[in-house]
Amino acid sequence: MEPISARYRDTIIKAIKHSRGQQAITTDNVYQPGNTAIVPFIEAIIDENLEPDSTIRSMANLVKLAELSASGKACLLLLEHYSNFDLPVFIHLLRKAGPEGIRIADSIVAIAGIKLSATDPIVTTFAEAYSRLVIYPSRSVDALKKGMKDPKALAEEMFRSNAINRATMKALGELKTKIG
Repeated sequence: MEPISARYRDTIIKAIKHSRGQQAITTDNVYQPGNTAIVPFIEAIIDENLEPDSTIRSMANLVKLAELSASGKACLLLLEHYSNFDLPVFIHLLRKAGPEGIRIADSIVAIAGIKLSATDPIVTTFAEAYSRLVIYPSRSVDALKKGMKDPKALAEEMFRSNAINRATMKALGELKTKIG
């Protein structure tokens, strides 16, 4: 099977041209609003690969969750996650479900590990298309502890990871009242 990066090379190059580029994640930019200029490129890939009868079942449950969120209730949608296309496909299917789905899709803010914003220009571009809060996952911290030999550098990175995660929690609290 041909890799997506080869099959959709031209589409990916066009999407990257709309990217803001890799940003160093700091405590000041843990909330990354979606870059809607990239979405049509991703949706073209999804449209070509999604089974024609793909849909979201039980939209009524998502509508109810969105209503609870809009009324001020704290809501969390936990989706099983196998690939970096899971969120784009979910949002694509929501948008295809009509006005309620579009409203719900526009209110979603994903939680994304810091590596999605700093590892690879293609991954960064695809992640950038959707609004997200960036976290420094504990597994990344664990890897640092095992891999870093310089105690001072480790301490600095541990401080950075804690600061980013505190800033993300603060931004989450602020976003709960703004989006929905």
